[in-house]
Amino acid sequence: MSVYIDLTEFLNTPVLTGIQRVTAEICRHWPNGGLRPVKLGEAGDLVELPTSLIGAVARCFKDQTGAAVREVLSLRDKVLRSMRGNGFEILLVPELFYEPRRVEFYRRMDDATRQRCRFIVYDLMPLIHPEYFSPDMAHDVICGYFSMIRCMPHCGFISEWTRSAYRGRLLRSNDISGVVLRLGSDGLGPRPRGVGGGRGMEFCAVGTIEPRKNHSLILEAFEPLLHTIQGLRLTFLGRLGWVDPKFAEHLTSFAAENREAFSWISDADDDCIRRHVNSARATVYVSSAEGFGLPPVESLWLGTPVIASSGLPSLETIGQQGVEIVAPLDVAQLRVAVQKFIENSFAAEKEAEALKLDLPTWASFARQVASWCEVTGNSSHLA
Repeated sequence: MSVYIDLTEFLNTPVLTGIQRVTAEICRHWPNGGLRPVKLGEAGDLVELPTSLIGAVARCFKDQTGAAVREVLSLRDKVLRSMRGNGFEILLVPELFYEPRRVEFYRRMDDATRQRCRFIVYDLMPLIHPEYFSPDMAHDVICGYFSMIRCMPHCGFISEWTRSAYRGRLLRSNDISGVVLRLGSDGLGPRPRGVGGGRGMEFCAVGTIEPRKNHSLILEAFEPLLHTIQGLRLTFLGRLGWVDPKFAEHLTSFAAENREAFSWISDADDDCIRRHVNSARATVYVSSAEGFGLPPVESLWLGTPVIASSGLPSLETIGQQGVEIVAPLDVAQLRVAVQKFIENSFAAEKEAEALKLDLPTWASFARQVASWCEVTGNSSHLA
């Protein structure tokens, strides 16, 4: 059975963050090499592209030279054929998109063609927590996507939370059907064989700097500790997203005034993040609302404990193994959590817990997605 993968968003915007990583890892680990790339063409139909594009997309996150991205850009317009009508057996759509033309393409599909589609649903954050998104986002455009996917019969979800939100908030149903596809934890490289020991006093916050990630709260909690605890360091690893201009100015000045104890690396690649997370005493991820939250499980995979807010979907099956939950989420409680990790025995215990966790890999995720496509494909009465 051939599975086609819609890469339209990745090809239009090959930005190596978030959902693009999921797309790349599917291409990298797809079993048996039976994946065929397509995109929405200028004429409004899917067009098939060279299969070599799958390998190029797969290499994007591991290639520091930029050659893979350049190969993607060189291949994205090499159309092999137009796939008019029902020109595919199974079509996997692993992307979130708001482009009206693409939404309309899927919206006008007939029921038989929709049966061949497999949508990965990431979250309903723009609907549930619009306050955490830029006011420039057009509400009607966002709603167009969610209106479209609620009509799709085969949706997979990256967490139990997403499945529950989709069924309850979007479909208004108590039904909890639909497969949960566990994202990989090993994106930063191989897992250590055992407790490394000798970790320093660095704490890292990985992720885009935006209001819901609570970087301002992290700074406030750490500031007095940075001046009183010898060797303590805080590092932000992430680009600047949509934030209050005053906080952006404060962050820049704070970094300039506290060079010995604080650093901000806005262009950190996977290798840079791995180095910092590997040597950190703990990572800090205290988001107020999250669709998944990949950095915590990537940290745990490397044996680095996590200071986290409650309710993160990525930690819903983990509990507190290797994790210190901050509840309620405020400056005082976060500071208490950090101080616990200053104690070597506590930090070592949490590190050992992290390394004992049974965490999914990107290879296991790709196999699960492939199995989902195969099983539902065989039961979809394909024409």
